[in-house]
Amino acid sequence: MLKEKSLCQSYDLSFFKRVQLKASDIFRMVLSFVVGKPSNFSHFDGYVYASGIPYGKRAVRWIKKKGIEAVVNLTEKNLDYDGMENVRIPMKNGLPQRPEIIHKAVLAVENYQKNKRKTLVHCSAGLGRTGMVLSCYLIYKYGINAENALRKLRELRKGSVSDKLQEECVYAYEKWLKEQRGALVQ
Repeated sequence: MLKEKSLCQSYDLSFFKRVQLKASDIFRMVLSFVVGKPSNFSHFDGYVYASGIPYGKRAVRWIKKKGIEAVVNLTEKNLDYDGMENVRIPMKNGLPQRPEIIHKAVLAVENYQKNKRKTLVHCSAGLGRTGMVLSCYLIYKYGINAENALRKLRELRKGSVSDKLQEECVYAYEKWLKEQRGALVQ
């Protein structure tokens, strides 16, 4: 028993997390190809929609049929959206993001929203990075605090922002945004 325990302790758990994330990405890619639509697709707010990554031409056609005109891609993958306007703001899966990077994504969403363009925000699963950005979007747009933004997000999109680091990023964004807005007033 002791030998097994010492063997387990010698493994790099971050390696296993990376393997798990990669396997999840592959599963979502195959599922999107087979089903012809992205995972976890839903309406979020106004002209904003959210989902997992739309792999393949069928999935892209599916989102176009839903009226999506623009895409905010939070993955590191450069994808073909069949002529749809898109912004890629790469964020590494499972890692914390700086408020300035999150804000770029929030501003992209807000810009499309102001122009009344149906916009899809996606990461790989449509839950972690997507949820983090959409929570921050609620903070930016409606002036609510991080706790209420996360609560609203989770009401609309079950399973979103389950990672503590991403949740902490939402709180950090709220603080950063208050500092930025305070600097503008002075």
